[in-house]
Amino acid sequence: MAQVWTPKPRSISPIDPARVAPVTRDGEPNLNVAVAGAIICYAAYLQAIAERSANQGVVI
Repeated sequence: MAQVWTPKPRSISPIDPARVAPVTRDGEPNLNVAVAGAIICYAAYLQAIAERSANQGVVI
């Protein structure tokens, strides 16, 4: 991924269709996205370590 700021797409509509207030922080990334990305990266890291260890005959 490029080391640049990439904006989050604007919301088309809020989750609650009866909501009259505008979407808060529309178009800005939030912590949930960052945490989800960190979890995915950590899972990929663990898988890579396991595969590397399996190839070397080392058990974690």
